[in-house]
Amino acid sequence: MVDELNGIIDGGNAPFATKHVQKVLLAINGNEIQYRFDNYTLDLLRNLKEIWLTDTFSNTMEQLAELLNSYYPTVTYILSPALYTPIAYYLYQNENPSLDSTSIKGRGRRRDILYYICAARLNGFTSQSSNQIAELVRDVIREEEETSEFPLERISDEVASSYGTSLRFTEEKLTTLFEELQYGKRDIEFLLQLSHYPDEPARGKDYDIDHIIPKSVLPEEADADRVGNLQLLIDKTNKMKSDDDFEDWMNSRTDDYKQTHHIPEGAKEMTFEEFVNAREQLIMEHILENQPF
Repeated sequence: MVDELNGIIDGGNAPFATKHVQKVLLAINGNEIQYRFDNYTLDLLRNLKEIWLTDTFSNTMEQLAELLNSYYPTVTYILSPALYTPIAYYLYQNENPSLDSTSIKGRGRRRDILYYICAARLNGFTSQSSNQIAELVRDVIREEEETSEFPLERISDEVASSYGTSLRFTEEKLTTLFEELQYGKRDIEFLLQLSHYPDEPARGKDYDIDHIIPKSVLPEEADADRVGNLQLLIDKTNKMKSDDDFEDWMNSRTDDYKQTHHIPEGAKEMTFEEFVNAREQLIMEHILENQPF
């Protein structure tokens, strides 16, 4: 199964391991997700085997791999128990519901799960308590068995009550993230993804994190790696852009591009500092206004 899951992942990566399949089995069976040798009784093994042999389970794992592979954030970074295990449990409990982005319900599920992945990652769900958080989120989803919706608000409230963090963003939290995350930091892609939410990048495309104003044209003291100077670009577009002059690049872009990438009005007349400050404010406003609560 692990070989099959890794065969779904683009780029020749092999992020899935046996432990990922085992933890999903434990989650589905209602067990704690952290390994404890004493827990592996004969009765437990019989239960896990029964789940393992169902088509629903194998389909769940395949659907999980395809879903994670279709999002922009690197699959490897998503394989924390607090992220992938509750998603797999949700898919299994709902008998692998449609995630077709062309259907209303499928698109809604994709958006909710994407928001969960990004917000959970940025708000510390993948900390040392990730196994326990995964169990709590699993339990919330189990209690919502009468609906096929991914219960974002209840998850956020329950984790906040037990662990002091949630899926919600505040201006203070985002300001801290803007200060901490820069180009090269592995969580930056989750923040940039939320700058487009509820939209998600076009499926089947490869993306790069691009410096809007190239480092090569900025003085050494300019912090070119700030969030306000970064954007997600399809890799072919990024190669085409290369080190193009900022004004020439802006003149060649459509109004839709400028709106999607939060380019402030009058950007061409701004200093670098004014540009990144204005753009970070627009990104912050977008994330706060589009929280699905």
